Amino acid sequence: MATGGSPTRSITFETPGSEEQTERDARVRARSLVKRKELERKEDIERQTRKEELDRQERQAERDRQERKEERDRQDKKDELDRQERERQAERDRQEKERDRQDKQAERDHQLELARLQAEKGTLTQASAPTFVADRTRLPTFDDDKDELDDFLRRFERIASDQKWEEATWASRLSTCLKGRALQLYNALDDDEARDYQALKKALLQRFNLTAEAYRRRLRNSKRLSGELSHQFVARLNLYLRRWVEMAEKNWTVDDLADLIVMEQLMSSLRPEVVTFVQEHQPKTAQEAADWIRVHEDAQAISGKSSGSRPGKSGNSGSSGPKDGKDDQGHKGSSSRTDIQCFYCNKRGHVKKDCHKRQADQKGVHFVGSEELRDVTSSCTIPQLCVPCSRKHFQPHCNVYVNGVKGEGLRDTGADMIVVRASLVPAMAYTGDSIRVRMAEASHAYD
Repeated sequence: MATGGSPTRSITFETPGSEEQTERDARVRARSLVKRKELERKEDIERQTRKEELDRQERQAERDRQERKEERDRQDKKDELDRQERERQAERDRQEKERDRQDKQAERDHQLELARLQAEKGTLTQASAPTFVADRTRLPTFDDDKDELDDFLRRFERIASDQKWEEATWASRLSTCLKGRALQLYNALDDDEARDYQALKKALLQRFNLTAEAYRRRLRNSKRLSGELSHQFVARLNLYLRRWVEMAEKNWTVDDLADLIVMEQLMSSLRPEVVTFVQEHQPKTAQEAADWIRVHEDAQAISGKSSGSRPGKSGNSGSSGPKDGKDDQGHKGSSSRTDIQCFYCNKRGHVKKDCHKRQADQKGVHFVGSEELRDVTSSCTIPQLCVPCSRKHFQPHCNVYVNGVKGEGLRDTGADMIVVRASLVPAMAYTGDSIRVRMAEASHAYD
């Protein structure tokens, strides 16, 4: 205990109880902090969960909107297709009504024409001029851009046979099924041909290049199609054979069929230019074809060219004869080269193709085509190109004649062959052979 005037010092003594209180407070504060953090973490999780749920709901809503839009598009497309189908059906109904109207009109016109003829001549009877009554049988319409004429005629003939129509009415009924080029041909026929079904059918087949030669090639080149049954293939071959015989104007007799086969073999043994020459004269028999071959051979003999037969590979028939006047042993025969005269320079000892003067004259100029092709297909009214001053006198356009038909030609000194428009060449003149042609600066060739 202090006395006097000395200062007083306060001394604090910590007891064990106060330290425990401090620790308890610290633990309380720590627990509060942990709880607060735990609470904050839960709140963050809840916020994240709510955000994800909102995003999911938005995505679902977007998918629903997209599905509804697609459903509307599908419905709109379906409605459009239904509308188009209704329009097509309405057009078909309209065409059917128009067809019925045309059939009735054709029947009325036919009856009026018969009445007029009966009134004028007084001799026309039902037997001599059969009529037909329009029925409800739907006849197909021939579309030359889509339909095959041969198949169409076969279908028409089946319908006519099933309906037991008189063949005398077939031509009139067929005329109602034609349009385009086929209808133009029908209108161009005379009255007798227009009433004759066989004549009308033959004219249609020829108009669409379905000739005897075309059916012969189909018969010879036919292969069984994928999925085609054997009896169907046989039926198709029989059809080609019948059409070949009909278009060749042959009967189903042994003599006519034998003559047809002999002519085929005869033509196959000839060179293409001879085949073209013979076909242009339209021989009816093998004997007539042989006569025209003889005419061609005589003309070739006069001009100094070789025979028109194809050289064979073996046997006497394939021998082309000694060359250069020599026999098989290499000895010269009675015809020596001094007896040969060039038709270009008129000198003896060589032929035109070996003429040095001709080769010198043609040096630097590449003439279009060949002598053989010009002899067969065409001729030009402009004289041969003048080589020394070709630039001055060369005329690219000239008048040409193809199978006797005059036309305008374009000369090209760089061409290797003559090209003729297909419309100027009759179908019977085709040989069946083909070559590949590459055009100048072209990336591919044409057959």
